[in-house]
Amino acid sequence: MSFIYQIRVWSKPDAIDSVDFALDVAKRTLEYYEDFFKVSYPLPKLDLIAIPDMGGRDENWGLVTFRESAVLFDPTTGSVADKKLVTMIVDHELAHQWFGNLVTMEWWNDLWLNEGFAVYMEYLATDNYNAKWKREDQFMLDTLREALDVDSSIHTHPVSVKVRNPAEINEIVDKITYHKASGNLVEVATIMDSWVTQKGFPVISISSEKVQKKDGRLSAYTASQKRFFRDFTSMHLKDEEHTKEPGWYVPLTYITEGSLGSFRTVWMNKTSVTLQLPGSLSGWFKANVGQTGFYRVNYDEENWKTTESAITS
Repeated sequence: MSFIYQIRVWSKPDAIDSVDFALDVAKRTLEYYEDFFKVSYPLPKLDLIAIPDMGGRDENWGLVTFRESAVLFDPTTGSVADKKLVTMIVDHELAHQWFGNLVTMEWWNDLWLNEGFAVYMEYLATDNYNAKWKREDQFMLDTLREALDVDSSIHTHPVSVKVRNPAEINEIVDKITYHKASGNLVEVATIMDSWVTQKGFPVISISSEKVQKKDGRLSAYTASQKRFFRDFTSMHLKDEEHTKEPGWYVPLTYITEGSLGSFRTVWMNKTSVTLQLPGSLSGWFKANVGQTGFYRVNYDEENWKTTESAITS
């Protein structure tokens, strides 16, 4: 697709030498998004404006405003980390030119679709700009770490929230709407229902036992789930909303001491699941391989001990 529009980066006069990097990012990112979405950028121009003392950034169709540090890069003093930051911020806001402006959700209840998608696209587009940065490899780690912390609070909210009036919009501009949503977008609708219509996330508890069968001994592991809290107290026991046990569809990945180099996946369909593996229980069992699942894991005492032994040996 050819460029038939004008791209400009605006700044105050004494910062004009710091606009070239963002201009190059914007040009290459628009090319990438046109190819990715298979839809041309439909406007005759795109302006990026660095505004002194602005609190954040704001995407309008064809005009995006930024605080200066989010879009300006001084080639004489800037670092690689500064380049990455500017690239990711510009890529995020330009994703909204398609998903948010060209296509807009009906109401603010679905802000998570808009922002979650833009968060994911900023990683893809940044890797397209400079593959050596390998930002996509950090996507799950970056988004899950912060979202897990926020979502483990009793004061969290579902990804999809009813917004009744404009005053409530700012209340949902947070890590749940941006980061938890971006990590959940690849799930199918049935699976997504358990993640976007209820609060929190599960902790998967792994317990083990020996099972003797005619054809030999098996290692049996049971994975059960319940909601994880970091600030649950006795005062909340009287509140039914906090004591009822929700369930999640969880793709539980795991490896064992005897299966290094490959991992398996089993679906937990809102309930517990039992795994029977050949061999003894002397080895360790690790769930949530690569920390890519939006859940925490706890083990029984025996597995903690074998895992600790393997790490320290």
